Amino acid sequence: MSTLLLRFAIVLENLSIQPCDLASGERRHGPLFHRWLPDGRREALDLNVDEPDAELRVWFEQSGFLDGDRVKFDYQRKELDAAIIARQDVLDAGPLIGTLRLQNLAPETIEAIQEVRTDDPAYVQFGRRAAYLIYSRVSRLLDVLRTNYGQYWVSELKEWNPREQSLTTYFNMVVQTEWSLDEGVTWSDFVPDQAQSLATQDATEASHSQLMNAQDWSELQTCLNEGYEPKLGAELLTRTHQFIEDNHLREAIIQAVTALEVALNEFIHRKTRLNKMLSEHLHGFSALGLPTRLSTVATLSGALTAMQVESALKLAEMYQRIVRDGWEPAATAREEVRHAMQTIAALLDGPAFKFPSCYVQSAAGSG
Repeated sequence: MSTLLLRFAIVLENLSIQPCDLASGERRHGPLFHRWLPDGRREALDLNVDEPDAELRVWFEQSGFLDGDRVKFDYQRKELDAAIIARQDVLDAGPLIGTLRLQNLAPETIEAIQEVRTDDPAYVQFGRRAAYLIYSRVSRLLDVLRTNYGQYWVSELKEWNPREQSLTTYFNMVVQTEWSLDEGVTWSDFVPDQAQSLATQDATEASHSQLMNAQDWSELQTCLNEGYEPKLGAELLTRTHQFIEDNHLREAIIQAVTALEVALNEFIHRKTRLNKMLSEHLHGFSALGLPTRLSTVATLSGALTAMQVESALKLAEMYQRIVRDGWEPAATAREEVRHAMQTIAALLDGPAFKFPSCYVQSAAGSG
């Protein structure tokens, strides 16, 4: 049995966050510290992996250089010392660096890695194990940094998904990884399988129908002429759509329930705003449970079908599981949320809502 060392680097820069300096376009590259930075490996965090033969440690390097009277982050330059750091009010820690040490590996695993036997079952199985160990612990650390320490701009760590990319692509693009069998004297690329991206692509007629067409363009002109502006319910529904596209299912469910609540209120307001008496007597309606309000609206208005009500109730059940048990939705929840999005859309005013995918592709031979 042998010991293998994996070294990895995770870029934490979040491109969806607006640059901290709009003039230069400079972004935050990691968590921010005040007059102190962790000193690399010497001040690493130990992440418990619950395996006796595994050790996972992560740290931040003191990267950057002095530009005038302030430190500027740089991935390549490491020109900081304790005196410089102690004078800086804001310090960018940059990417997360780490090592995963695994002992007592089977000889066939070591041989497959040494001989670069890409797609060898032993190599692939080891890659899956490494991907799980790194993701499960590092993602928890990043969650704590984002939530409890307020570093919301730190990017989430993407979990390896075999339907989207190969292990080698994941270890090259997401968790930039190398391996060593001589305690870090020499390093080699970590390539468990053939590098390939399997990004979700949809070329079905149903996906194409969600794209804008001539009828939509004409309807858009009508809506603009009538002064239509998207309200809060529509904005929340759009965020739900984006979360679904990014495979953030738990966030999508939470956002969708909020959108549903707002959409119901907006629907009731539209139907009663011209009748003061009705408006005054419906104040208690919002205090009723979501299932009761949905069923009432569906029965009295005809705005929702029985299937749409059912999909919304399933959404509410998933939301309760998240709030009560910290439930992590399975991939199958994606379609349930999509059905619920149609229910929410039926309650909102304005042009018909569409939910295209940015991954949509032309059908083969359609050109």
